[in-house]
Amino acid sequence: MNVSKAFEMAFCKMVRASGVGAKTVLRPWQSLAFDGSWKASIDEQYPMIDIRFAPEEIDESQATCTSTGDVVIQTLTEDDKDHSVISKMYDSVHGVAVGIFRDFINGQADTFAEFKSLVEEYYSNQIAIGGITLANATPPEAEDSKNTIGFSMVIHFSYKKRQ
Repeated sequence: MNVSKAFEMAFCKMVRASGVGAKTVLRPWQSLAFDGSWKASIDEQYPMIDIRFAPEEIDESQATCTSTGDVVIQTLTEDDKDHSVISKMYDSVHGVAVGIFRDFINGQADTFAEFKSLVEEYYSNQIAIGGITLANATPPEAEDSKNTIGFSMVIHFSYKKRQ
């Protein structure tokens, strides 16, 4: 498994536990069937949360890597005319990301520790996560009969030495 896939799966699992609703389809891009809510015969189903982490980029030191995750939340405009569903979904999903970030910044375990533990479970404890950054946001919009809002988060990490 690759590290960006492990990030997607860990974040997906935490989002599902956040109360986004049983009807919400979670789509971790590299493992669509992971959550069990995605159906190949339908593919895009709404309400939906699309989770995509990019392959790692390595900085000039050749020691620190980053993987940027884009999280896009969508509902059908016809089903969510007043945007209350997408707003509630955003509260849950962004709350997970902010929880991970806040706990990292404040040196607390809780949400950050849960994220790290899940990544280690999926990726065999091969990396050391050194930071979380909240990044670019996608302003709310209604286009092509869909309501959309999103944000990005960046995971800073390094690979551990082989033992």
